[in-house]
Amino acid sequence: MFVGDRGSECGNVVTNVKHYGTELALVYDKKEHRELAQKTFWDGLNGFPRVLAMHWFIRYGDPVAESKPFYHHFQLVSKVNRGRPERMDLTIYSDDKSEEAPVARNGNVKVLCHLEASLKSIPTSRIPVRHGKDGLDYYVLKCDIEVVYRSAETDYTLIHDSVRYKTVTAENV
Repeated sequence: MFVGDRGSECGNVVTNVKHYGTELALVYDKKEHRELAQKTFWDGLNGFPRVLAMHWFIRYGDPVAESKPFYHHFQLVSKVNRGRPERMDLTIYSDDKSEEAPVARNGNVKVLCHLEASLKSIPTSRIPVRHGKDGLDYYVLKCDIEVVYRSAETDYTLIHDSVRYKTVTAENV
């Protein structure tokens, strides 16, 4: 399960013409996630409901600093009793049709690229474990997606514990 929040920096600014984001297990908000009420699930680690929803880190019309990285923070959370996390896979989506960014994936939301990282090189002793509200233990890896926007393309890099995994470049078409 991926959970997240938002962060950014500014510089030479252009206006963005698409929504860019990923699907995360977000804290369920009755107003914001009304259409997803039937899809909530319990977060045993933190003890509250979550929902799988779109988390847009760049929205249509947002000012975006060209060639300056900004970071999107998230966590990879998995139950210890299921074994240590071996891979981190995250899909980046775009939507160039919706004026308002949709709460959930719909027909306008398209796969832009996939970010993948092997976690096998991280010793199990270096993966933080937290005891959940449900009495189970969870691995919790704090990560970032570094996003560098340019007029023709955008680079996405997964980062964990200062280790930069393979960068994926997606064309801005």
